[in-house]
Amino acid sequence: MKHFTTKDWIDYVRDVQTADVSARMKEHLENCEECRASFQLWSSVTKAAADDLNYAPPSDALRIARSQFVPSKPAGSFLGELMANLVFDTAQQALTAGVRSSSNVCRQLLYQHGQRFIDLRVEKAPTTDEVSLIGQIQESTSGKQTTMPVALCCGERIIQQTQTNDMGEFHMVFSPVEDLHLELDICEKKIRVRVPEFPDVGK
Repeated sequence: MKHFTTKDWIDYVRDVQTADVSARMKEHLENCEECRASFQLWSSVTKAAADDLNYAPPSDALRIARSQFVPSKPAGSFLGELMANLVFDTAQQALTAGVRSSSNVCRQLLYQHGQRFIDLRVEKAPTTDEVSLIGQIQESTSGKQTTMPVALCCGERIIQQTQTNDMGEFHMVFSPVEDLHLELDICEKKIRVRVPEFPDVGK
């Protein structure tokens, strides 16, 4: 006895077979236990799928489920009004024709927070795996520059501290790790500036 395939029975229970094929399959069901089992299986699957479309979960259950997927600020994230915005990065600039790469020399970045600009130069030390960071904080409005504390942090841990001079300049030398940022203590607010990774160090 020739049996109908699984695809045939799926089409049969979905009522998408032609009339003559459906008639032959219906007649076959009366004499074939194996195909009858397949027909009953796919009938149950089709009914469950149809019932699922009409099912509406309780509103309390839906509210609880949605609350588990509310976007939240990840731990250690510095997004928000106290995070300085990157406005220039030499690593994102097109190279001059004939130049292969300059990433192993230095990288210059410019950040902005309100009326302040933070200029950074990150450079690999020539004889060690340390990184030199030279920075300057400038006001876009004319006014007297004041000194301010600057901290280099990894997550919430302070790695190094210094203070700007009267020109807003500061300098640090450190061993690179992931998740580095600067904290600038400005008007009792800690402005945060990301320190980029330096992939060539340690290679």
